[in-house]
Amino acid sequence: MISDRGFPRYSVQTLQPTVMWNNEAHPKIEIVNVSLSGLQIKSSAKIPCKKINELDLKLKQQEYSVSVKIVWDKIKNDNFFYYGVHIKFDDITIYDQWLTFIKALHLYFQRKKT
Repeated sequence: MISDRGFPRYSVQTLQPTVMWNNEAHPKIEIVNVSLSGLQIKSSAKIPCKKINELDLKLKQQEYSVSVKIVWDKIKNDNFFYYGVHIKFDDITIYDQWLTFIKALHLYFQRKKT
């Protein structure tokens, strides 16, 4: 099946991600999946959103501080709030690190299929 997504999405639940949203800890935010250009998050409470938000994401030993923009939101039948988040890379170094991380996820999931 051909997807109309620009980039594949990968689950990172096993990496036990932690999130800081606009410099505040939000234990209620869960990362559903990540891609090269963004991520999907869910929360049991509505997340306070500005036009541009700061996201600090920690995945095991890797940490990323990026600017993000909410591009969609919805409430699903499980009563969680879901958000599509576009990442804006302000620094090429952070983009390169994220790209390396996404490539590693891609290889991991490709090998897992075989």
